[in-house]
Amino acid sequence: MDALKQLQESLAERYDIKREIGAGGMATVYLAQDLRHDRPVALKLLNPELAAVLGVERFLSEIRVTANLQHPNLLPLFDSGAADGLLYYVMPFVEGESLRHRLDREKQLPVDEAIRIAVAIANALDYAHSHGVIHRDLKPENILLQANQPVIADFGIALAVSNAGGSRITQTGLSLGTPQYMSPEQATGDRVIDGRSDIYSLGALTYEMLTAEPPHTGSTSQAIIARMLTEKPRSMRATRSSIPEYVEFAVQHALEKLPADRFSTAGQFAEALRGHVTGTTTGLHQFAFGSARNTWRARLQDPVVMGSAALAVGAILFAAFRKPPAATERVTRFVVATTDSTRAGLTYPWPGAISPDGSTVVYWNTRTAGLMALRTDEVDPRPIPNSSGASQVIFSPDGQWIAYESNGKLRKSKLDGSSPSVVANGSSDNGADWTSRGEIVRGSQGASHGLQRVSENGGEEVAFLRPDTSKGEQDYLWPIASPDGKRVVFAIWKGSLASTTLASTSIDDAQTRPLGLRGIRPLAILDRTLVYVQDDGSVMAVKLNRSLDKLESVPVTVLEQVEVPANVNGNSEIFISRGGALLSSRGRRTSRLAWFSPDGSSSPASSEVRAWGAPRLSPDEKTVAAAISDQGMYSIWLYDIVTRTLSKLTSSITVTTPAWSADGQRLYFGGVATDMNFGVYVQNTDGASEPRLLVNTGKLVAGVAVSPDEKTMLLTMFSENAWKLFVADVADPKPKLFLNARGNEWTSSFSPDGKWVAMTSDEGGRDEVYIRSFPIPSARIQISAGGGEDLTWSKDGNSLYYTAGTSLVKATITRSPAMRVVARDTVIRAMNIVSTSALVSQFDITRSGKVLARVSETGDYQLIAVPNWKVELERKLAAASRH
Repeated sequence: MDALKQLQESLAERYDIKREIGAGGMATVYLAQDLRHDRPVALKLLNPELAAVLGVERFLSEIRVTANLQHPNLLPLFDSGAADGLLYYVMPFVEGESLRHRLDREKQLPVDEAIRIAVAIANALDYAHSHGVIHRDLKPENILLQANQPVIADFGIALAVSNAGGSRITQTGLSLGTPQYMSPEQATGDRVIDGRSDIYSLGALTYEMLTAEPPHTGSTSQAIIARMLTEKPRSMRATRSSIPEYVEFAVQHALEKLPADRFSTAGQFAEALRGHVTGTTTGLHQFAFGSARNTWRARLQDPVVMGSAALAVGAILFAAFRKPPAATERVTRFVVATTDSTRAGLTYPWPGAISPDGSTVVYWNTRTAGLMALRTDEVDPRPIPNSSGASQVIFSPDGQWIAYESNGKLRKSKLDGSSPSVVANGSSDNGADWTSRGEIVRGSQGASHGLQRVSENGGEEVAFLRPDTSKGEQDYLWPIASPDGKRVVFAIWKGSLASTTLASTSIDDAQTRPLGLRGIRPLAILDRTLVYVQDDGSVMAVKLNRSLDKLESVPVTVLEQVEVPANVNGNSEIFISRGGALLSSRGRRTSRLAWFSPDGSSSPASSEVRAWGAPRLSPDEKTVAAAISDQGMYSIWLYDIVTRTLSKLTSSITVTTPAWSADGQRLYFGGVATDMNFGVYVQNTDGASEPRLLVNTGKLVAGVAVSPDEKTMLLTMFSENAWKLFVADVADPKPKLFLNARGNEWTSSFSPDGKWVAMTSDEGGRDEVYIRSFPIPSARIQISAGGGEDLTWSKDGNSLYYTAGTSLVKATITRSPAMRVVARDTVIRAMNIVSTSALVSQFDITRSGKVLARVSETGDYQLIAVPNWKVELERKLAAASRH
């Protein structure tokens, strides 16, 4: 009996093995269906000759170490075992190509892309090495590209084989490592291999991504190894001048023949690839300036070298005379502990705010959908009145006031509980700061796309800086004011996180200077230290000159990575006050699907705990389509209610909310593709084709509603400082404004007969549900009373369901003699629907009146406060200056 048939029979109750999808020196890979969880997996069968010399128990014991690794760039281990003497292990099936396939196709990758991939892999290696696990066989074949994100496969498998087989491994003829990427210590058979071997392999892999070939080549494995042991890799910049010098240095340093001469950790390699060299500055200077022609006399005449020397002397004098932070002052960290009724929830564009002195935390509450204030010397938080739907919270310089955006307005409120007042129009969540000169500076608002300022007491908001479109600049975001309130550091958005850079400008005369930093969001200017976030989530700090428009040091990593959602323009889970207090988060707010009955009872609709969004029932009520967040990217997933199967429909596009076609064969959704095409997409639900761009809007489509005849769409888009509804014909998709009313409109839904449109609007001063006649919105009827948001029509069109706080209300409608509401009944109380955004509905209704909603999964999302984080920052900067 052959191995495959033997394996199929042994695992028939757990896995349905479909076909072979790959083979290597160590294992054969099969596509299989995990019958227990109904998902596709990659089942890897160790070659029988290899398995014969490995002890089953020893191998399974060793591979359990890999099962404990959890990192977004590591492919997890699902399962492992033995079947009639055959050893196997199971990993997720990745829908995508390997880095090898991409290199075979493209040969060389763009420099920025190669660096991005290498940095992600290095961070994953750093994590695994810190847990004592080494890959030992890193190569392009083991790097899988999932939604364009690199994922390392087979981590620790080679180590498990080596540890289990010991000296017997040589009997199989298997070499643990691939010659082109094998480290010198592997090639020479050193018995002790550590993480620096993986660093060498990643250096070789990065070399190939940039130059189209590994650092050492040859016609045989022996020839490759001989060159690797005796020759220095050729300069990459000699054949590709666009490669930055610091990248050349980083790769060559990783390819040193002696482990002691390489980076100590993969994290250091990642920093060097980004130009943030720590602990290897001398090597970088020697690499950049140390040619044979540069004698010491020539260097003294070199202004660059002399400038570096002057800076070094200045740094020594500064370190000698500045007062270091007190060694006895302890940095305090604590979890913001709350009850279920006052629980903190995910909000945008940062997790909340902490006062300049670190004494008060303001956050968004899941139960009330409003803000809460918690003093660090008190036990119970206090609600902030009239703050429903608030986002982008900032403190006044004295810590007595907060400002926030909600319902199309910038508002401010005193922490003593007084009612908020309106400062300005607009609520784009593109960043804001309250300056010491009594002004609030905001990022891109509507058509201006630049920076605005307005008095803290209200009045006309003035645009003082606009993007230079000739340079590809699209928006100015995330302004952070200097301590004196005269300058602002901000982010220049050019269409992607990877291309975003930081600049400094004067508020008074708009004189602007690029800082030359690749950052996605400034966080604070503490004295003259700028703290900011990079696109990979690293929190960096760099010293600025006295004018705050030039760098005076090399950026230093000062905080572990924070979450940066991939589908937004710099939102990140961190806030730093002007006094150096820090607020961050851990965990993600996840949810689950549940059924609610009119009698108040509920039951699980799915056991999957995910970041569910906007669940929509198919016309036959057998399938749920939802936008689910996975590592910051939202994709459309389909959940089969009958078989309880969850499957991913989209992967190459970040989506917002789905809408079913009348026959259930297609889904319409807003989205943005990797080429930055914003618009409405349509895709068949069988997954046989890729999403097709139907309407190119050029801006984010937050919600899509499709008419019953599938001829017309209503799109929720931000326009001129407000959320508005646009109508587009499917046959001629050119969006036109549907309703030119005051305020915002969102959460639209067609009636079953297509003659009416329900929507949420704040035109009356607060959120209420209305219906308008369609296609001409001449008739207007208010449905809710006392506030209303998320909405869905009943299937017969005779009632409209909406949320009022945590309750679900059913409004019964009559059409005779005219359209009007005849009754409002609260059908479900305290439903606890998760509603991070009122732009789209978060529930759906069956024909029988059962409610499908996503409900909060408690105990996951938590806020972390560090009132005196500035002390930790100063210690890290002082330590970096000594290296």
